[in-house]
Amino acid sequence: MMQLKNKLASGLGSALEWYDFALYGYFADIFARQFFPHNTHHSIALIASFSVFAIGFAARPLGGILFGIYGDKYGRIKCLRLTPILITVPSILIALIPTYSSIGITAPLLLLLLRIMQGICIGGEFAGNIIYLCESDLKRRYFIGSIASVTAGLGILLASLVASIIYHVMSVDAIALWGWRMAFLLSIIVGSVAFYIRRRLAETPVYEILQKINKTSPSPFWEAISHDKKKTALAIGLLFLHANSFYFTFMFLPSFLTNKLGLTAEASLFHNNFLLLINLTLSPLIGLIADRIGGQRLMLFSSLCYLILSVYLFHLICYGHAPYTYIAILLFSLLTTLNAGTAPGLLIEILPAPTRYTTLATAFNISFGIFGGSMPLLGYLLIQKMGHIMAPAFYLMISAAITFIATILLKRYQLTSNSI
Repeated sequence: MMQLKNKLASGLGSALEWYDFALYGYFADIFARQFFPHNTHHSIALIASFSVFAIGFAARPLGGILFGIYGDKYGRIKCLRLTPILITVPSILIALIPTYSSIGITAPLLLLLLRIMQGICIGGEFAGNIIYLCESDLKRRYFIGSIASVTAGLGILLASLVASIIYHVMSVDAIALWGWRMAFLLSIIVGSVAFYIRRRLAETPVYEILQKINKTSPSPFWEAISHDKKKTALAIGLLFLHANSFYFTFMFLPSFLTNKLGLTAEASLFHNNFLLLINLTLSPLIGLIADRIGGQRLMLFSSLCYLILSVYLFHLICYGHAPYTYIAILLFSLLTTLNAGTAPGLLIEILPAPTRYTTLATAFNISFGIFGGSMPLLGYLLIQKMGHIMAPAFYLMISAAITFIATILLKRYQLTSNSI
């Protein structure tokens, strides 16, 4: 069994890299003011800012394919040694970009380019970390998979904590001028630590066996799209609710509470930090339960909860009074743990080892990159276009229905584990 220090090193590296990528979301309001024309209405500028956020996520499927092919052909750990550097460099450059008032339209274009670079790299990182951890202990794949979710959450929590501190100790003018840049420059430390702890990681036992029996795929992407189409499509469906509910709760809601309901950014981020801690604490417990009763049951339960409760809970957030508003937000956070503790292990269970990196990275990054990453943007667009503040909750219900159907189909096809 892989040594504990290797698991911790892989997970900590992923947490640090997610800090780099998630930080943008917590300063989206600042980017809206600093990187887009000053005569633009703030709500339009905010949508533009979240569009850059979403496009960074939309680049993740490309990264998933590229790193997935490399990871299936040449080893999981080789990818995980590359990503710290490749994610950190754009973060540092983002901190150095002049604002719109200095260089005009070049500013948002540079911001967009760097976010795309980050998105490509994180597309290979997240799936790779899940595979690396789960392949180290297949008998407890749900619990270990939940730890992989926790590591990403730790990075997002770190970004949220840094943003909270900056909003607390600095004035609005100071944050807009240089405070947000400090948070991105911290990536130098974050990336260096991630690179250092991954230098000597060992390969997973599963991949070593694939090499010994000559079962590594020479063309993993072609094999994935030609032989594993059904499983890849089901994996996207299984992750659809997980992606949208997570970014609804931890990226859309903090901004929504500030811009639509009038909470200060500091207060909104404080609540977000608390909710992330709950998610990180309870997700491994869900993973332990899934190892005992199976991931499909928990996935069905989660989908039903979102179908029944999404509109009611979001209504309490929009129109309720404390403490009911905070209870509704807390319940949304608790529901996200059902998916975080279940989805990674379930995917490891159904995806074949020779093309696992490619198929899992493709599925994860389509669901999280294209759909989950656009959730904050889509939430505001739905409110604006539909003229109804409750519109994001209806989209969450649709997400739940898609995952519910995918889980039912999974049971019907009775796909079995392809683990080695």
